[in-house]
Amino acid sequence: AASVQLPNRTAAAAIGETRRVHEAALIGRVPEREAIAAALRALPASPGMVVAVEGEPGIGKSRLLDHLVASAGPCTVLGARASEFESDLPYALWTEALDGDLPGGAPAHGDRHRTHRALRELLGSLAAPHPLVLWTDDVQWADPASVEALAALVRRPPAAPVMFALAAREGQLPAALGAALAAADREHRLTALRLAPLSEAEAAELV
Repeated sequence: AASVQLPNRTAAAAIGETRRVHEAALIGRVPEREAIAAALRALPASPGMVVAVEGEPGIGKSRLLDHLVASAGPCTVLGARASEFESDLPYALWTEALDGDLPGGAPAHGDRHRTHRALRELLGSLAAPHPLVLWTDDVQWADPASVEALAALVRRPPAAPVMFALAAREGQLPAALGAALAAADREHRLTALRLAPLSEAEAAELV
């Protein structure tokens, strides 16, 4: 299988952003938590599950992803947060998420379909011992190559228990990824969570 050539990232960035879980309890979001729990329960028998979280800045998208990660139990969890300062680095999102698991060998040059196939095979192999949860945050800032690869994998996921969990600002989801999510929805693989503000009581509890 082809391997993937991705730009280098510092170990500190990978450690600081990829397997992060907040310690504080999540306030509110009961329906969303129940939907996430249902998706995780279904994952072993339902390859290609997708959880998509959308909402305004600061409304709690990242916190809900943290909750999903903390609830993933025996799953293998990998992930990354896109940065608006790295939107010109091809595959930056995938470099961060898979930094320690990139395949060796001859890299794929200039053939995005080969790259997508290599990523699909890699994720499938990572999901062999345990189901895999791959989370991506702030995807509205992801570089075009990362978005294209994520959309391709959401549309045609590995034949293995892999869940894609992503978060983006409302109304800023890249078009290619939006189309892929629509396809996943038609195949009953999508859990779409659009976050509303907390209730007055929940906001008071948070404060």
